[in-house]
Amino acid sequence: MRWHEKGLNELDCAKLLKHLLKSGINTFHVSKEYSSYNLLKSAVSLLPPEEKSKIKVVLKVPFPNFREDYKKGACLEYLKSFLADCDLKRVFAVQLLDRWDQLNGERDLSRIARLEENLHLLKEEVKLIKVNSLAKVIYSFPYTVAYAKHLIQANAVDGFTVYGNSEETDYEFLLNEAVDVIAIRPLNAGKVLSYLSYGEAIRYMADKGYSGTIVSINSVKQAEAILKVL
Repeated sequence: MRWHEKGLNELDCAKLLKHLLKSGINTFHVSKEYSSYNLLKSAVSLLPPEEKSKIKVVLKVPFPNFREDYKKGACLEYLKSFLADCDLKRVFAVQLLDRWDQLNGERDLSRIARLEENLHLLKEEVKLIKVNSLAKVIYSFPYTVAYAKHLIQANAVDGFTVYGNSEETDYEFLLNEAVDVIAIRPLNAGKVLSYLSYGEAIRYMADKGYSGTIVSINSVKQAEAILKVL
């Protein structure tokens, strides 16, 4: 969401949300760390209950954040804080961000070691969220292929959000696993558009078998253009 950078106000955002929901676009990739977060809260508060109930959210949650320890209940509390902010009952998905300041190359040794040590806590956190019916599925943004493979082996999450497009293909092996795979950055910062049309770039993701694609929408005009290629 780049609503803040685009100069939108809360009324603009509420109007855009209403248009998207009416058009059938009801799932939003959200982070409390985005500069547009306060705009989102205000825009959602302006929606009538029947429209607000249609909103599905994929919420980015740092867990753990860089060199913090895994802490039981931390992810759940972060999620509850978001739901209270936006007056929502649940999200569609939690996207876990196991951040680390140095990934140690492809093998990602430090994070993988921390994951192995705290795998029981991660699974308990996933169970807590689902038992409380606060999210339907739990995804991970893995940062590295090695980390994604460890999560698959551990059967720890329901799916992944990954950089995916016709150039960034490192995670396409996940499409052969029994998990959801959501593509982020389908245009690779615009590079893909040098040889594919926007529609071709989006259809590439569908043809490959991605469960969904996250795109940036900052105006009604942009939404209409995207809907034409879906």
